[in-house]
Amino acid sequence: MKRHNFWTVVRFEYIRVIGKVKYWILTLTIPIGFGLLIALSALGGSTAADLQSKQAEGKFDFAYSDASGHISAEIAKQMGGHTTSDAIASRLKPSVPSL
Repeated sequence: MKRHNFWTVVRFEYIRVIGKVKYWILTLTIPIGFGLLIALSALGGSTAADLQSKQAEGKFDFAYSDASGHISAEIAKQMGGHTTSDAIASRLKPSVPSL
């Protein structure tokens, strides 16, 4: 193929591709899509950090039953626990921290 024909074909293909609406739609939506992914990732990270700090500051309580007597009542009370005589109820109704 001669050189002048090569550049004629390249020019024709370039103009044919650039002239399509599909090309421009993809050219513009791909960067927008990446921007949205980055924004969602940043938002998720900041939300997770906020929830983590709230959970670290939050206090929770729990109920436990200790028929063996191995758990110190003072230590459990310092950690937010209280004793219960109903072992099944302490397993079925966990207390959830409030944020």
